[in-house]
Amino acid sequence: MKKKVIIAMSGGIDSSVAAAMLLDQNFDVVGTTFRLSESCDKTNVEDAKKISSALGIKHIEFDISKEFQKKVVNYFISEYLSGRTPNPCVICNKKIKFGIALQKALDMKFEFFATGHYAKIFKKDNQYYVKKSEHKKDQSYYFCLLNQNQLMHILTPVANLTKSQVIKIAKEKKIASFIKKESQDICFINGSYRKFMKMHTPDNFCNFLGYFVDENKKRIGRHEGIFNYTVGQRKGLNISTGKRMYVKEINVKDKSIMLSENFKIESILVCNLNFLNKLNFPIRAFIQTRYNSDLNFGTIVLLNDDEVLINFDLPIRFASPGQFAVFYVENILIGGGIIQKIFFKNY
Repeated sequence: MKKKVIIAMSGGIDSSVAAAMLLDQNFDVVGTTFRLSESCDKTNVEDAKKISSALGIKHIEFDISKEFQKKVVNYFISEYLSGRTPNPCVICNKKIKFGIALQKALDMKFEFFATGHYAKIFKKDNQYYVKKSEHKKDQSYYFCLLNQNQLMHILTPVANLTKSQVIKIAKEKKIASFIKKESQDICFINGSYRKFMKMHTPDNFCNFLGYFVDENKKRIGRHEGIFNYTVGQRKGLNISTGKRMYVKEINVKDKSIMLSENFKIESILVCNLNFLNKLNFPIRAFIQTRYNSDLNFGTIVLLNDDEVLINFDLPIRFASPGQFAVFYVENILIGGGIIQKIFFKNY
């Protein structure tokens, strides 16, 4: 009998080609699109239905809008209002896509849940591992909070392909004309996240306004709300100091944002840990402090069951509280966690 797989389809090229590849691999394929809200995903559903029809597969919807609002959107808003920088895609993968949606699929007797992610999953010695894709759009970062029970049911058919190969398959399968242009935006926000945040803090927006300060805590200008900034940010500060300034610290208590001309980070405290496989500490590893950022080599020291201290071999520029630090040994994802605190190098 054919193995049953349900694939998350957004109407984009990666998930569409992944569905076509699964058909070629003789799976019994069904497409699904998540209804996350009434306002932002009707087009996704219609696009996915057209592609599913072109491929000759059934399409169903998963309405998980209430769970998405609670677990992802509310998290996003709360983190920014706390002066931290969230990553909703990591949380969505953990709690929605490979959490609630995967469980729905298993309850419906599907054996696998597939996506168009560029991340390789393989099994060795009864353990599942995630390997960085050779694609420049490697998305293994977003798998940092997953566990063995989730990985054993996930398929990522396009992980080994280049973008040109994906486009070629779409044309060969005659689905290229149905596929929408890729979007890099946050899926639940139409336009600027700053406008989104302002809209979701209408009653107390003024409570998040304050001042830019220098490293001596001297006021040097007003800012437009603490949720408009992230540690390491240089562009979009809208302040003239005659110097190249970066956001160094965001202080929620007095709503001040410290700017600095020159700083580097030598270590970070990471909490809410997740490791995909069993490990022995300390670990020498590559650390990625935001999606698409450079990999930086360092030592991971286990402090307790839910905290590690990461000491970088060379100081780094970007690491924001609230973002995820993700760990790799060579090109194997070993885990990750939330950046809780950053420690600066003294000059």
